[in-house]
Amino acid sequence: MTFEELCKEARSSPDYMAIGESFISIIITGVPQMNLKRRDYMRRFILLIDTLYYLERNVVIEADVPLDQLFSVAGGLKAGEDTMGVDIHVLESLSD
Repeated sequence: MTFEELCKEARSSPDYMAIGESFISIIITGVPQMNLKRRDYMRRFILLIDTLYYLERNVVIEADVPLDQLFSVAGGLKAGEDTMGVDIHVLESLSD
């Protein structure tokens, strides 16, 4: 399954539970580096992985970047853009 199919469309926990209950192993392809600019994709991806972990499923991820670089805290945001009250400088210091 692709990241686009799983995370770019509006999905919720029951959707991911149904997917997880249908497969023992899941390969997710086309996973991009995510940032706060598209936090909806990031939230869905995290929910997907949490759900599959809870169901004890095997997950293989084909990503555009190494796993430790999958989430970019400030990537994609410009000065003055809405960060929903998150201090980017604090997050950057935590990720170092």
